[in-house]
Amino acid sequence: MKHPTILHIYKKRIEQKDNSDKYTQAASVSSTLVSLNGRNHTGAGGQQTLPIIPVQIKLSNSNQTVQTYAFMDQGSTASFCTEALQQDLHAKAKRTKILLKTMGQEKMIDTSFVKGLEVSCIEGNDFYQLPKVYTQEEIPAGKEHIPTQETINKWKYLREIKLPELDCEIGLLIGTNAPKLMEPWKIINSQNGGPFAVKTVLGWVVNGLNQETTESENTSCAVVNRISVTDLGELLVK
Repeated sequence: MKHPTILHIYKKRIEQKDNSDKYTQAASVSSTLVSLNGRNHTGAGGQQTLPIIPVQIKLSNSNQTVQTYAFMDQGSTASFCTEALQQDLHAKAKRTKILLKTMGQEKMIDTSFVKGLEVSCIEGNDFYQLPKVYTQEEIPAGKEHIPTQETINKWKYLREIKLPELDCEIGLLIGTNAPKLMEPWKIINSQNGGPFAVKTVLGWVVNGLNQETTESENTSCAVVNRISVTDLGELLVK
């Protein structure tokens, strides 16, 4: 039947032959980021938030912690951090290449990955090991996608949820390769069409929350993200 091509899932092996007749397979990243821009002629509107929470992160062999926001992305099979966060942590990164696919386009880009990162809830002392984390210039989400305590307080059944607000960017994306961090400990079901919340080891994650926007905020952004990664280092034939 006829259908939009965005539903297609392409699997492609990129091989490069060297002088010794050996092959390497490139890392593969597949993602879609859709931004819809338009004037808001009706005055007040709404901005859909994403499951973003405040956390603290550090190297496993260090006591220095950095506060940042983490995007809990169940559409990603890999975890990422910004280059700025990597530099703040003084974390050593190893260079690699990935094949980046976005909206039907693909290109090979240089990137890095970091090992030995640990993350904790913003006010906790229990740190959890992150898998290999790839670095990117930025995470595909903005401050307008971060839930605010003011908006959460409008729903009485969410009154036990407290989300400290940080003055920083979204520096971390946690994917499904860190299932322990995604595991639900407690769930507050939605009521009257409102949001629902999931408690994890990193704190409360709120989903389905609409935050009010003003007339001056006339940009509407829809994020559709699907990321899958095959690591070059693990498949390299020596």
